[in-house]
Amino acid sequence: MPPGRPNVPVRFWLRPECPVQSVSLRWSYDDWTKDYPLTRNAQSEWEITLYPLMDGRRIEFKFILDQVNWVCNEQQPTQVCRGGFRNNVMYVPDD
Repeated sequence: MPPGRPNVPVRFWLRPECPVQSVSLRWSYDDWTKDYPLTRNAQSEWEITLYPLMDGRRIEFKFILDQVNWVCNEQQPTQVCRGGFRNNVMYVPDD
């Protein structure tokens, strides 16, 4: 980690419209290479907290239901991104 660039906690969450057995997240921060499993909380939301560097970058992300269906959280910002895919987007603050 570069000096002066702390990590910032970012909570990702999803409340699927139908019952699912598992939810994971992939994001552009690591070039979409790793699945991050979410856990179900008491409010029936699936969630995970990840810690990207505070570097001001835009991050695209998407949720994977039952290891098959890629979906966006419709309650968070989305954007049509490179390749014509619609993804959730967020901006990590810059310190």
